[in-house]
Amino acid sequence: MLAMMAQQQALGSTLQQTDQAAPPPPPAVQPLPADVLYRYYEAWESAKQAEIHEAYLARRYYHGKQWTDAEIKVLKRRRQPVVTENLIQPKVDFLVGVEQRLRRDVKAYPRTPEHEGDAWIATAGLRFVQDRSQWPRHASDATYDALISGIGVIYQGAELVKGRAELVKRHVPADRFFYDPRSEKWDFSDARYLGVHQWMDMDEAIELIPQAAEMIEALAGAGIAGGGSGSPLPADWEKEKNWIDTDRRRIHVIEIQYRHRGEWLYDYLCGSISLLPAEQKDRVSPYLDEDGATIHPYHAWSPYVDERGDRYGVVRNFLSPQDEVNKRLSKMLHQISVRQTMGEDGAVADVDEAKRELAKPDGHVRLNPGRMQNFQIIDQTPQIQGQAELLVQAKTYIAERGPNPALAGRGVEQQSGRAILAQQNSGMTELSPVFERCREWKLASFRRDWGLVRQFWTGERWIRITGADDAPQFLGLNQIVQDPETGTFAMRNDITRIDVDIILEEGPDTIIMQEELLEQLASLGPGAIPPEVLIQLSGIKDKDKVLKMLGDAKAPPPELVEMQKTMANLEKMLKAAQVDKTAADADKSRADALTKLHDSGLLPEHMADMPFVYREPTEVQRMGAALDQGAAAPSPGGPPQPQQGPPGAPAQAANPAALTGPPGMPDPSVPTEPALNQPGGLPVPGQMPGVPMQ
Repeated sequence: MLAMMAQQQALGSTLQQTDQAAPPPPPAVQPLPADVLYRYYEAWESAKQAEIHEAYLARRYYHGKQWTDAEIKVLKRRRQPVVTENLIQPKVDFLVGVEQRLRRDVKAYPRTPEHEGDAWIATAGLRFVQDRSQWPRHASDATYDALISGIGVIYQGAELVKGRAELVKRHVPADRFFYDPRSEKWDFSDARYLGVHQWMDMDEAIELIPQAAEMIEALAGAGIAGGGSGSPLPADWEKEKNWIDTDRRRIHVIEIQYRHRGEWLYDYLCGSISLLPAEQKDRVSPYLDEDGATIHPYHAWSPYVDERGDRYGVVRNFLSPQDEVNKRLSKMLHQISVRQTMGEDGAVADVDEAKRELAKPDGHVRLNPGRMQNFQIIDQTPQIQGQAELLVQAKTYIAERGPNPALAGRGVEQQSGRAILAQQNSGMTELSPVFERCREWKLASFRRDWGLVRQFWTGERWIRITGADDAPQFLGLNQIVQDPETGTFAMRNDITRIDVDIILEEGPDTIIMQEELLEQLASLGPGAIPPEVLIQLSGIKDKDKVLKMLGDAKAPPPELVEMQKTMANLEKMLKAAQVDKTAADADKSRADALTKLHDSGLLPEHMADMPFVYREPTEVQRMGAALDQGAAAPSPGGPPQPQQGPPGAPAQAANPAALTGPPGMPDPSVPTEPALNQPGGLPVPGQMPGVPMQ
């Protein structure tokens, strides 16, 4: 654990020399004296003795060590069995299992429309950090500590790996953690200082804190003799034996993080002596949050905080009933295996021998002659029955607290999935505050990760993304790319500029209801529900693979698919050829019409002034033309009326013979190719006004 702590000050200076361009450090703040920081530690140690002892007791009870050494001696002297029925460990294990089941994946959502397309990059980066740092394991270890000892802690920071900063997470044992005793919030957000303390070999301490090598060697040479000439120990320091073990070359090191003048600073202590060189004045924490403020690398939470500010877990309420269960079981076994006797002096030759015989299943007690009426065995059945009733009551109390049978799903196996889910939700109500705090703690941890990602992931890197097909994919971050058109350089997937909100993907626990629905759909018979729907509703592993295999099985053979593609291409080519042929026919007809006009001596631009009839107009056509010219409609069957042209224009004869053109023109009574500018005729390509007739 101290390996992570020792690299904090190294990160700030080393990252400047790597491809990870660290942000400028905050202004230096003068650190507090070592003796002041040591008093901080002593304040916690003296104020939290009851909490420390309770946490130690809770850990012992969880591991089945529920009798003290003095109690065991008394029981052995009485020849009474030492019985331990551990009912606490299954409770805690079940709660940790619920925590694991309630886990949700972290997801990033954009804060502005500008970053809507980049949110998935932040999500991929955060999930990569959780996988690489083995977050699920550390989360479970911290949850164990919180439920048992009352405090769960993880270390969130960075370490140098091959010259670049990599985010790491470590579980911190609760018995090595200390904090501001005035802190009363469950997430330690009001703590002014916190840290860890640990015994370690001096050689290991020198390796982890190289800048403290000189001071550690001086302390090892000073021994327990106290202050003297050239000794780093104060002359009046009387607790050196609690911090230095010269025989085994061990040293008690304190790593403390404290808030001073708006910044978080750190220091390493051995008692009231700082292990860092005096010339190292800049001891500001190298870690920044999302807003650029300094933070400490420890992230802790507590399930419960009492009126004194002491932190405890779920084990506190089980300690007394657990003692009652163990002692009553031991007492009952002892009462069943022994007998209480009553008699006058001289009834038996040896009282101890008589008791030993009564304790045996086949024992035999010898009475002196004539003393049968003066010796009797006392019936203890009422006492044993009372002990059994109280034992059942104690076990019932433990069973109904925390994870009850309804929450565990026991005793309701024959009920429907909805009924089981309803009972489990009822059982979870009592534990909701604990798991809500655990959820908030995890969410805050992910937000810290995002701040550290933006701080340290400033250079180019690749992260792995594992999809449903287990085929790893890679995403490049902070890549410098050149625009091929403009030649300018830009940053692609710049993680430091992505602005997102970190949340947890929520969803109701519908596993049992989903399984019940699946059974109902499957009971409809084969063919009623497509197999893809049943697979999607099932909880089988790698359902995406199964769906893909099912789709591949239903797909036509590759040869048929290729043939279908070929036929589709041929059909497209045939349609294109038909369109081309239609256009070619239209062009040919147009060309033929123009050729005939040219042969007759007429050009298209002259046709506007020539009455050119394609065939004998019908009665309806004559009536329509007359209406268009403003003339009166002829009577049915009457002679055709002359058409009126524009003012000053000669009247057009109605006689078809008068409509014949100049010599060489085709006979209008004979059907020919469609004429220009007439109903059913060809359109005139263009007119050239002012060109005289030839």
